[in-house]
Amino acid sequence: MPSILVTGATGFIGRACLKALEGINIEVHATHRCKPIIPNSHVHWHLCDILNLEEVTTLIKTLKPDYLIHLAWIVDHTIYWTSDKNIEHQFATIHLYKEFSSQGGKKGLFIGTCAEYDRSYSVCDEQKTPLRPTTLYGICKKQTLDFLTQLKIEQPNLADFSWVRLFNIYGPHEQDGRLIPYIFLSYLKGNIPKLQNPYSIRDYIHVQNLADILVDLSMRPSPVIINIGSGVQLSLMELASIISFRYFNNLPALYQVGKKPEQLDKLVPDLSLLKKIGYQPSLSFESSLDNVFEWFKIRVKPAAPTN
Repeated sequence: MPSILVTGATGFIGRACLKALEGINIEVHATHRCKPIIPNSHVHWHLCDILNLEEVTTLIKTLKPDYLIHLAWIVDHTIYWTSDKNIEHQFATIHLYKEFSSQGGKKGLFIGTCAEYDRSYSVCDEQKTPLRPTTLYGICKKQTLDFLTQLKIEQPNLADFSWVRLFNIYGPHEQDGRLIPYIFLSYLKGNIPKLQNPYSIRDYIHVQNLADILVDLSMRPSPVIINIGSGVQLSLMELASIISFRYFNNLPALYQVGKKPEQLDKLVPDLSLLKKIGYQPSLSFESSLDNVFEWFKIRVKPAAPTN
C-alpha cells in the first residue's frame, strides 16, 4: 500500500487534510510536535520537530513515504509576517525535500502564498504576474520555491513536486484573531465587529474544499506552480453583510474608513490552471459558511448585541 506523510497535521489545514484522506486506500502518517494528538483511527502519528533536521532525517528513513504534504511553517497570525522562524522553516523545507527524494519519494506538495506576488497586481497569474514579496514571510516562501526548482533542474531524479499558492482560507479551527472568526465571534458575543478596509476584495475558500484539492494534487501529475482559490470574490463589506444577514438578523458592522478609496484594493487568484483540473468543491459557499457558523456557535453562547 502506498503511504503519505503530512507535516503540520495538527494545524488548521492539516486537520482538514487528514479528514480528506479518510477512505482513501493509502497509509497515512502525520507529525506532531507539542500539541495533543488528534484521534484519527486511520493516522499513524510521529513525534517530530520539522526544524530538527536530524529528527526529520530519521523519520523519513524509517517511513520512506511515497507522497508528502508539507504544511508545517510558522502560522501565528500576529508574528508570521516578520518572524525569523520563516528562515528556519525555509531551510527545513529544503532539507525535507532532499531527504524525501533520497528515500524514493514520488511527489511532494509544498505550500506557497499569495504574498509572493507583486501587490500592484489585482489578479495573480502563476505564469504572468511578477513575484515581488515585501515581507520576510513572502520572501522566504519565494526563495524556498527558487531552491526547490533549482535542485530539481540540477538533479532531475529528485521527487516531483507542486507548489500551491494559497489566498484567503476559512473554516473550523481557524485562529480567532483572523477576519472571519472575528466577525462571527463578535456577533455571537453580542458585539458589533469593527472592520477596516471594507472595499478590499479577496477570494475566500473553505479549508475542507482546500484540503480536498491538496490531497488530490499530492498524488497525481499537476502543474508545478498552481493557485488555489474558490472563485468566490467578495469585498470585506459584502462578506460581513452576508454573514450578518444570514445568521444575525442583519445587524450592522462598523467600517473604519470614510469613503471608497480611489485605487481598488483587490488580491485574487487567476484559477485557470485549477479549472483545467476539473475540481468540484464538496461544499458550496453557503453550506461552508453554515459549517463555520455551527462551529463557532457551539463555542460561544449567543448574547444580545451592544453598541
